[in-house]
Amino acid sequence: MSSEIKIVYGEAEQGLQSISIAAKAFKPSAEDPISGNTLDVVTELTDLSSRLEKLLVTYHSILIQNVETTRQCIAYMKNADDTASTTIRRSGPLEME
Repeated sequence: MSSEIKIVYGEAEQGLQSISIAAKAFKPSAEDPISGNTLDVVTELTDLSSRLEKLLVTYHSILIQNVETTRQCIAYMKNADDTASTTIRRSGPLEME
């Protein structure tokens, strides 16, 4: 079992870009309540619609935060890879006894 983490940075950034575009296009809003109707079922549907809207707004916010956090993690990993690569190149080839 390997503990190596492999990231294809171009593919990861492309995937994040797709999710980010979709998240920005997503408008979490419910339909306006039906007015002038006193049926219990309409009242229940209006309540459900309101709760669904709150849920969608929360989901949207968390999704955008997760995309940004993932971007930061990928940038951190890329920086760590670059630093390790530079250090290895500077140290030169290993000599075997």
